[in-house]
Amino acid sequence: MHDTNYSGRGPMNSKVLHKWLWRALIYGLAFWGFITYFQGVYLHSTGDSEFLALGVCLLFAFMQQWCYYRASFGDPGTVPSQPHLVPQLQTSAESSSALQTEAGAHDGLTWCRKCGANRPERTHHCSTCWKCVRRFDHHCPVVANCVGEDNHKFFIQFLFYTDVYWLFLLARIGPSLWLFGGHMQWGNAFPTIVTLMTL
Repeated sequence: MHDTNYSGRGPMNSKVLHKWLWRALIYGLAFWGFITYFQGVYLHSTGDSEFLALGVCLLFAFMQQWCYYRASFGDPGTVPSQPHLVPQLQTSAESSSALQTEAGAHDGLTWCRKCGANRPERTHHCSTCWKCVRRFDHHCPVVANCVGEDNHKFFIQFLFYTDVYWLFLLARIGPSLWLFGGHMQWGNAFPTIVTLMTL
């Protein structure tokens, strides 16, 4: 799998930086939450039940990160663009009509006037990525990618496992806080608690 997100429009460095900032934030928050749980709860626990909880935590963390990787780095269902056709589509109504007919009126295919893609039904153009995506849902800055036919399932799973992972951390870390009679100082877990409340 490769990164197909760069659109070719605008400064490439700023686009790449924006994507990787979001990706670093998602990976960093997941790691921060796990370290807070491991140091503040697991290392102070006694008994086998917490070892099982550690395994569950690792499973949720892995599933969240794997689904995020597939949604972010996977192809959302891009239709190949044909930039050489754009001037013809935009300047000549007759030529555009001829191309639309050539595309296959019986198959429901059309030409995109922005990128020249020969697109099937329910395909839309993303103005951020500057490409046409099959069953385009939206462009998500958090996954730094479009959400479309090929990665929609992983996007939904990422949202689900994110909720499950952070709720699990909240349930395990909360009772250990000094504020609630536990051993963990509030300041040590404060960033994680704020993150949980934000999410």
